[in-house]
Amino acid sequence: MRVRANGIEIELSEPLGAGAVAPADFAVRDFRYQPTPDYGGPKLDERTLTVRRVELSPDRRRIFLALEGLAEGRVLHLEVRGALADARGQALWSREAWYTLNRLPARGAT
Repeated sequence: MRVRANGIEIELSEPLGAGAVAPADFAVRDFRYQPTPDYGGPKLDERTLTVRRVELSPDRRRIFLALEGLAEGRVLHLEVRGALADARGQALWSREAWYTLNRLPARGAT
């Protein structure tokens, strides 16, 4: 998973099988931590981010999720909720990912 100025891109090791991919197939939340002298801490200011649209690359190995509300200094949690599978019908091996968003890239940057 990598961040873009207006969303996140997920790269898969195998192409997705045929069929549509929709915003409802994904849930994205974010939160922040308050730095403390100890390791870890509670999640603060948890939010649900709206997936505005989904774009699938021509090779079906990259999925872009356009998101509202991306903010620096937060941890993104992505959950795949849809029944996505590869061309052989194998379900995704991993259905969750986390990304610490320290800085948003400039628009147009890759």
